[in-house]
Amino acid sequence: MNQYVFLLLSLSCLFSFSVSAAPGPEPSFITLDTHVAKPVSIMPGNFHSGLQKVCSATDEPVDCIQLLSPLMTDRTAVDPISILRVGIEATNQKVREALDKANIIMKDPSTTPECGEILWTCVKNFEDIIYSDQKAMEAITEHNANHIIEELSADSASVSPCEDELEAANIQSPVRDIVKSIHKTIRINLAIAAVQVHF
Repeated sequence: MNQYVFLLLSLSCLFSFSVSAAPGPEPSFITLDTHVAKPVSIMPGNFHSGLQKVCSATDEPVDCIQLLSPLMTDRTAVDPISILRVGIEATNQKVREALDKANIIMKDPSTTPECGEILWTCVKNFEDIIYSDQKAMEAITEHNANHIIEELSADSASVSPCEDELEAANIQSPVRDIVKSIHKTIRINLAIAAVQVHF
């Protein structure tokens, strides 16, 4: 009888061990990737490094790259004069954006006469910037460095009155963010023209 009980106990232990030892699903682990990814450039290497070199000589290198790079292609030369042309085009693009927005607001019946009158002044000043930029492009072709700076300085003088008049009338500028970008591109262009453009 004792042998029979001992045999049952032995079989029970063996069965329990077999069940517990059966292979289960592999435990999952979270693998930490310690590799630090390199920044991905949106432009070809040589192209980006050339723009970075020119922009690094300005007071606003990050804004310079952000504002100018969308207008550049892999065929764009990366010398200061070519990048200045891109900068002037960036100014024009922002100015046309501001013009479109100002004209829409001026036609809106809910716009007050005072705001509409000031925006009309803004429109005329924005058009002056486009004209000055055309003259700056001509000066680049003519290799006239002084004339380039004169026209780009005129840009700065044209963009300021718009915001000043709106602020004086306690009117929140509907083109404030665009005008900020215009100011930045003008400053960047002046910095490139004054220091890096040589004929």
